[in-house]
Amino acid sequence: MPSRRAARRGQAGKPYAEPGPTCRQRPSPPPRRRIPARGVSPPPRWRRCCGGGRAAAGPGRCGEPSAASAAHHQSGHNSGVIHSGIYYTPGSLKAKLCVEGAALCYQYCDQKGIPYKQCGKGLMALDSPYTGIVNYKQVAESYAADFQEAGGTIFTDFEVTNMEMAKESSSESADGLKYPVIVRNSKGEEIYCRHIVTCAGLYSDRLSEISGCSPEPRIVPFRGDYLVLKPEKSYMVKGNIYPVPNPRFPFLGFHFTPRIDGSVWLGPNAVLAFKREGYRLFDFNIGDFLDAVSYSGLWKLVLRNVSYGLSEMYRACFLSAQVKQLQKFIPEVTVNDVLRGPSGVRAQALDSDGNLVDDFVFDGGSGDLGRRILHVRNAPSPAATSSLAIAKMIADEVKRSCCEVCVFLLIYRKVSLITF
Repeated sequence: MPSRRAARRGQAGKPYAEPGPTCRQRPSPPPRRRIPARGVSPPPRWRRCCGGGRAAAGPGRCGEPSAASAAHHQSGHNSGVIHSGIYYTPGSLKAKLCVEGAALCYQYCDQKGIPYKQCGKGLMALDSPYTGIVNYKQVAESYAADFQEAGGTIFTDFEVTNMEMAKESSSESADGLKYPVIVRNSKGEEIYCRHIVTCAGLYSDRLSEISGCSPEPRIVPFRGDYLVLKPEKSYMVKGNIYPVPNPRFPFLGFHFTPRIDGSVWLGPNAVLAFKREGYRLFDFNIGDFLDAVSYSGLWKLVLRNVSYGLSEMYRACFLSAQVKQLQKFIPEVTVNDVLRGPSGVRAQALDSDGNLVDDFVFDGGSGDLGRRILHVRNAPSPAATSSLAIAKMIADEVKRSCCEVCVFLLIYRKVSLITF
């Protein structure tokens, strides 16, 4: 397994123990029940994949069928921008995957007939004509359709509660089980497989902990609230307008973002969310709240950046304060020109020293179970743009590690199961 340092550089290492056949689902012992195949009769050798957002497209390119539909959470609450890579540290894994992913994204949209617009991005004195916009929910749904057209089946609402090795497959066993990894959900259903790849977004740390791997970096949820230009004022924005990023907080700063439907989003801000899937101001989950405020890394971040935090909270409460920031770019914008818009929740990875983890992080564990798992621990923006490049990288790693492998793509809360 790669070291933590190597993982942060994106070197996924070789998390798989050995080559093996594709996975299958085996009947679970009573009282647990077998997951139904929903009308799909698998061939003698078949694969099963589970869950995933756009960034978890993985070797088979799946969408994010979180909750009851594709792109229900982070994938369906983002800006919709196809980033060019100009915004990111040269040589970083984020920059590399963004450049490659943008080209693949445009190519994929052309192949599937998904509408997009290459409207460019302005960063003060810089111009990025390769930047575009697309509806990523539609892209994620297309990923899911690819699976279905290939004979796959998608299961939703699969809340993972446990992952373990079957007792019969100890390391001392000569052969062990062919499918020694058990993934169990809250309904008592079990899936048997050989290897696992996770891309859990807002729950990546908890899913890692469930699997016996490291809980760090920890995920702290930050809600971002957008404003929307009134339709009669949308003519004021023709392309993306971004500020020069602050190296300390590259995700902060108000953006003017045209949408594929003709609307224009303004923002977002960034304030601590009291629920990992909390898109409204008063959404609250006691477990998520205590998990965040009890983490020393969060307090270290807050104490070093009190003024930033207070400013973001103030702007979240007062519309005029947000408009004042927008007027730095378009002075003609007034409070009467904007409405409160949608919100999203950013899965911000944070280490124990209070440092934001800004690049992609791939990690694994040790032991019989840990060495069969590859966790995508952090996939921040531009993960949507980079999703196919991330998928290609994971698929290449799987090919290097195994001749034939079953892959699970898991989202912790309401995960989808894709079989083919």
